[in-house]
Amino acid sequence: MNSGNIDILWDINNSIDESCSANTPGEPYMNFHQKLVEWEYGSREVTFEYDRQRVSMLIPYEDNNNISEGLYANLWYRDLILFLKKCISDDSKSIEFYKQLLKGLQKPVQRLR
Repeated sequence: MNSGNIDILWDINNSIDESCSANTPGEPYMNFHQKLVEWEYGSREVTFEYDRQRVSMLIPYEDNNNISEGLYANLWYRDLILFLKKCISDDSKSIEFYKQLLKGLQKPVQRLR
């Protein structure tokens, strides 16, 4: 993995840490969380209930070559940071997605070097 990709992964992980520092994240971070989950699960209609530690989503699936509307999932998470970090992958397609996602944050985390 090249150093540029490592930097992107570092930035995305630190943005997760920063976005979870408040009990209820602001709008840019809520969107950031939704996009991470949508990307990882291929889901739609992602909704967080931060106070209840829940995330719900519609996950499309294919059955006998027919794509269904999807399966509704309502998940409980113990730790939001760990849940979101489990959504991170290091493949090249994901890295490109994360680059764009980081650009959408109003105040991205800066590396201290």
